Amino acid sequence: MAVDIILFDRASWRDHLLPLVYTRPVGDLHIGILSLAEKWGKIFNCKSSYYTEPYLAARFPMLITTAEVIVLKANVCPSDSLIAAIDQLREGEILYDKEEWLAFRIRSTDIDNILTNAYFNSLRPVNFLYDISYIRYPEDIFRYNSAQLQFDYALLTQGRSSESLSGTNQLIGDRIFIEDGVFAECCSFNTTEGPIYLAKCAEISEGSHLRGNVAIGQQARVKMGTRIYGNVSIGANSTAGGELGNLVMGAYSAKGHDGYLGCAVIGNGCNLGAGTSNSNLKNNWKPVSIYDYALENSRNTGLRKCGLIMGDYAMSGINTSFNTGTVVGVGVQYARPGYSPKFIPDFSWCTDQHTEEYRWDKFEEMLRDMKVMKAEPCHDDETELLRHVYKLTQHNRLKYQF
Repeated sequence: MAVDIILFDRASWRDHLLPLVYTRPVGDLHIGILSLAEKWGKIFNCKSSYYTEPYLAARFPMLITTAEVIVLKANVCPSDSLIAAIDQLREGEILYDKEEWLAFRIRSTDIDNILTNAYFNSLRPVNFLYDISYIRYPEDIFRYNSAQLQFDYALLTQGRSSESLSGTNQLIGDRIFIEDGVFAECCSFNTTEGPIYLAKCAEISEGSHLRGNVAIGQQARVKMGTRIYGNVSIGANSTAGGELGNLVMGAYSAKGHDGYLGCAVIGNGCNLGAGTSNSNLKNNWKPVSIYDYALENSRNTGLRKCGLIMGDYAMSGINTSFNTGTVVGVGVQYARPGYSPKFIPDFSWCTDQHTEEYRWDKFEEMLRDMKVMKAEPCHDDETELLRHVYKLTQHNRLKYQF
């Protein structure tokens, strides 16, 4: 029987993934080549949608067209063993990883009952005995990106034929897939450590060096002389330049000039000025702590390397130096000398030694102009969503003045 997939994140645990999920459901986060929702939809050859926060629902609605649905915890990454276990679920069964639920299959008419403990307790438990990769925190996106990129590569290339690579390029290994319309000349592609996926109409300019695992999104551009060291996913219509490693960049974002970006997650619509770099390692080699919205305090990541987490539509001026483990909120404009603060609240306007709130009318005007310049659609529901996020985040702008 055909079933729709519903990715569920209407729970307190999603707040640990802020600022990245202020503007989208957890299931819309990209890791590897695809978003989590796209992966599950392709795996089960079905529609996937979201059970998320009410203010996100207008832009990311729940769509049900089948008599039964599979509800997935939205922050769970797919694996072969998990897919097999979910595929075997019967109506009324719920899959558990120890004490944490992963997925359940129910009648679509029962979807409004799933927020109640009584309904959960009525489902028949099935235990899952294998390892699970959860996207619990922003840094998990770059931590698990390589594994998910390889998973997506296999998922997307099965039964398909790649376009050919021009003879001006150097290819080391054979794990490269090229979609229609890709431009790449005088570049090197090293796939000995992982695959490289070049999506439709991507442009890899001369002198660029890519070492897998790497995914370059549709109509994305890699500028001349770029060095990509692996575990890098560049979103659709984005621009990449300089030195990159352990990076996941969203759609319509730009880091087009020299500078290092690594162990980082960048949202949609961001722009990093020429020379922008981030540190990802403390001089004392201690584990990196970052700001956690759910805790309203710093959290030890346990990682020796963690760079920059940046929400949607944030921007940096030329030669910006982001400190190790910096979190930049949605809609930030940052152009200050020296190392950045570790947390820059959403919709902050930071220049020289002065910080103020980014006025909504000015942000909205910038957003319109930017989308026109990038030929990106401007939707009223996104503007209203961002207006809501602006109000949601006001307390942080008042609390963290620097």
